[in-house]
Amino acid sequence: MPSTTTAEKAELRRRARQYLSGLSPQARRTSDDALFARFLALPQVEAADTLLLYHGMGGEPDTARLLPALWARGKAVCLPRCLPGHGMEARLVRPDSALIPHPYGMLEPGEDCPLVGKDAIGLVLVPGLAFDPSGGRLGQGGGFYDRWLADYAGCTAALCRTALLLPQVPRAPHDRGVELVLTEHGLYRADAQRSGAQSPPPPPPPLAGRYVNGSAAAVVAPAVVVAATVAAAATAAPASAAAAAKDDDNQDDPQAAAAVAAAPTIVTTAHS
Repeated sequence: MPSTTTAEKAELRRRARQYLSGLSPQARRTSDDALFARFLALPQVEAADTLLLYHGMGGEPDTARLLPALWARGKAVCLPRCLPGHGMEARLVRPDSALIPHPYGMLEPGEDCPLVGKDAIGLVLVPGLAFDPSGGRLGQGGGFYDRWLADYAGCTAALCRTALLLPQVPRAPHDRGVELVLTEHGLYRADAQRSGAQSPPPPPPPLAGRYVNGSAAAVVAPAVVVAATVAAAATAAPASAAAAAKDDDNQDDPQAAAAVAAAPTIVTTAHS
């Protein structure tokens, strides 16, 4: 019989996927624009010579759009390649690298792309269906990143649509969180949450309804609530990087906020 944590995660994944499947292309694009501007404005991104990204699929942010902007800054960019036994490795990709469709649906580098060790990677952008302000992560369930991050010592960050920021993500002992969680409207630092530093409260949980005793026992949000959340998220997402900086009530780094407005235009690349 599955554990309570496993059952909670499964229900939250179902609701997160349902929410993402209901987003319009315009809502996704507007959300992505704000998320990418925040990411490119991070001092940690500027400081990293080599970054590990992921190739977004489904309702995930279209992170392929970040690659040209990072290459333009002289960054080395890696993408993950899945290995047998739910393992993972990082491979360097360039503008002319051919990506291979994986059975799971994402594009990944082939064996001809150079292998890069973890100690050479300054920042990892970690995918996930939902997050919480302390860095808790709800992944797809394969455990690839939990295994890879177990001995990774660099910076970890995540892009989280505001509607998918939960008060608390159920965690198992093997789960690995992230240091930085970026939404369209703010930045959450896990170390600030752990130290008790003042931080804005997260939005109400649209996926889980009301949490009972700190758990997602009451995951009963009706479909109409989920639909209303989709519309609210589309309306609330900033229309531009400048709007994201102006509307930010969460960003505690003035330099990063200013950099958001000055972030370079992101060039869209077609998936192949």
